[in-house]
Amino acid sequence: MIVVYGNNESHYYTLDCSLASQNIMLAANSMDIGTCWVGFSQFLFDDEEFKSKYNVPENYKLVSTLTLGYMIERPKP
Repeated sequence: MIVVYGNNESHYYTLDCSLASQNIMLAANSMDIGTCWVGFSQFLFDDEEFKSKYNVPENYKLVSTLTLGYMIERPKP
């Protein structure tokens, strides 16, 4: 799992982190690693308790959570 946070003091943090997440997904795919952008993870990883435990600065907001795993077979487009 990869959790991507962005500094909300930057106007474009959501776009920048989304593009970085997409590049991670494309790179993983080129190595036959499947990925999935998990939308409901905001309730888990953008929580103050979680962020405090893992030293995520207050001004950083969750943008994406990606799960990764080796594919048994490559799905058709």
